[in-house]
Amino acid sequence: MFFKPAAVETGLWLGDRVRIVRERNLENVLSKAKKKLDAAGIEINPIATKIFLPLVEAASLEDEEEMIERWANLLAAAASGKSVLPSYIQILSQLSPDEARILDLVQELQRDIRENKNSGSPIFAANIKDVQQTLKLPGDTFRRGSVNLDRLELLKRRFPIPSIIFGGIPPAKHESDLVGTTEFADDILGMCNRPPGRAVA
Repeated sequence: MFFKPAAVETGLWLGDRVRIVRERNLENVLSKAKKKLDAAGIEINPIATKIFLPLVEAASLEDEEEMIERWANLLAAAASGKSVLPSYIQILSQLSPDEARILDLVQELQRDIRENKNSGSPIFAANIKDVQQTLKLPGDTFRRGSVNLDRLELLKRRFPIPSIIFGGIPPAKHESDLVGTTEFADDILGMCNRPPGRAVA
């Protein structure tokens, strides 16, 4: 009972501080999104409540400038009329800046790894060791980030030759170091990494 008034005051103070930080973060995201839309000559469209509210709620918790840029792109995409799925918001809110950088670099470095380029569909992948060496992240940080990206189904191992037997994949050899972004990851990256295109007159 002795500490209760102090605890209440501390709680109120912390609550005010958190609210101020969140408002500042959200203002940053909204301002950036508006500038992107203005630069592209795109009129702001109404955003469905089930997208807008979770998006601004999640974006207000972000204070890393690199990630704020991604939230601004996602918000601008939604305001430009693009189909932003609720899952995009959930996924982006679970990514650290390091994980986002891993994902970006895999997408940038991946190439068609098929041994026979004339058969079947392209199999895009990058060597995970090249990604780690380029980013220069600590080993544990990189490993945890890669595992989380796999858990979120944003990165998957790739193999040059799919196995004909049972339609599976061959036993892992040196090619097990190859990873590629999933179609779902490519969709999210397309929304979060690029501002909406300029409107056509």
